[in-house]
Amino acid sequence: NMDYDINTLSPYIRIAIDHTIAGGVCIPERVIFDYELLYVKEGEACITISGTEYDARPGDVFLFRPKIPHSVTVPKSAFLRQPHIHFDLNYRKESPEVNVSFRPLDKIRQEEYPLFAPDNINCFCPEMPDRIHFSEPSGFEKRLYQVIGEFQNKAPLYRLGAKGHMINLLIFLFREVTYRRTRRVSSRLDALQRAKSDMDTNYASAITLDRLAREANISKFYFSRLFAEAFGLTPIRY
Repeated sequence: NMDYDINTLSPYIRIAIDHTIAGGVCIPERVIFDYELLYVKEGEACITISGTEYDARPGDVFLFRPKIPHSVTVPKSAFLRQPHIHFDLNYRKESPEVNVSFRPLDKIRQEEYPLFAPDNINCFCPEMPDRIHFSEPSGFEKRLYQVIGEFQNKAPLYRLGAKGHMINLLIFLFREVTYRRTRRVSSRLDALQRAKSDMDTNYASAITLDRLAREANISKFYFSRLFAEAFGLTPIRY
């Protein structure tokens, strides 16, 4: 929803906990009504989101979105320490009544569908990935545990305090994704601009994606992705 007003951002935190899953445990495919941020603090797991499998390792952050199928399987010989937060991006009148779901989509009743939170996170961070890896996770960890600590300690006005920490955590995450995308583009910007100039100059000629990618010395897929990030359109649409 591109009409989303970021000035109305007001996260509602449903669960914020540092939790460990024992080896051999499987959370079967399910959908949730809200968002979940899951951080791999220690251990390992196989995490599947919309059919894509990830080997989860320490430093990984996973974002589970409303209504999107996902599952978690911990090998028998391992464990998974997974501090995580369930939250709505915006408080809704039904937020306090919504429970965390452990059911697949086909087990969600039709009258429950309005409980799915709107998925507006791309309004803050276009192309927000399902997984982000931090090789140096201290900045993320600090902010994550501020949310969990505030929520668990339940001091006066803890929900307000946790909301403030949650906003800081989301800003940190969104900026990190944006900076990474910007670094990818900037490292190839000269080649991308040459390709764009070639297309502008020789628009009447037959220009192939293979040639443009070869001259930029990167794969066709990566070239298309970087071109779109730099100029807002894929090479074909341009």
